[in-house]
Amino acid sequence: MDSFIWRPMQRNNLDAVMALSEVVHPTLPESRETQERRLRLYPEGCLVLTNDTDIQGYAFAHPIRHAAPPALNTAPEQVPADADELYLHDFVVSSSLRGRGYAVEGIETLLRLADRFATMGLISVYGTAPFWSKFGFEPCSDVAAVKLASYGADAVYMMRRANP
Repeated sequence: MDSFIWRPMQRNNLDAVMALSEVVHPTLPESRETQERRLRLYPEGCLVLTNDTDIQGYAFAHPIRHAAPPALNTAPEQVPADADELYLHDFVVSSSLRGRGYAVEGIETLLRLADRFATMGLISVYGTAPFWSKFGFEPCSDVAAVKLASYGADAVYMMRRANP
C-alpha cells in the first residue's frame, strides 16, 4: 500500500490538481489561472496529498476578511491588510483514499495554520456540512445568499473560531 502525505503544493502539481478537480467538481469548474493565483497569493495554504508520484488530494486556503469569500472561479490579487479569517476554498481527497484518515491529517494541518486568524471559514457544498461540523465548523449567516449563489443551491457558509 502506498503511503501518502500532505505537503506544500508546487506549480508543477497544478495539472494533476486540475484533473482531480474536474472529477470531483464537474458542476463547479474553476480555471487553472484562478488556481495559480491562489497558489501565488498564499502558498502556505495550498497543499497536495501525494506519494511523490501521484496526487490524490489537494487544498486551497488563503486569508480573507471575515465572511467575505470570493465568488467561484475568482481569487483575490492580494491578501487584504485587515484579513482576519483563513478561508478554505477547496479541500479534496480522492474517493480511492477516503476513509483512511488522510482528510483528518490535511484538515488538522490547515487548522494549525488557521490559529493565526480569529476564524476559519469555508463554503460547504454537496451536503458536506455534517462532515465539517466534526471539526468545529458551524453554519454562519454572516454571508449573504447572493455571495453563495455561484457555489450552488445547497451552499452553506461555515465558520470555526480559532482554538475552539
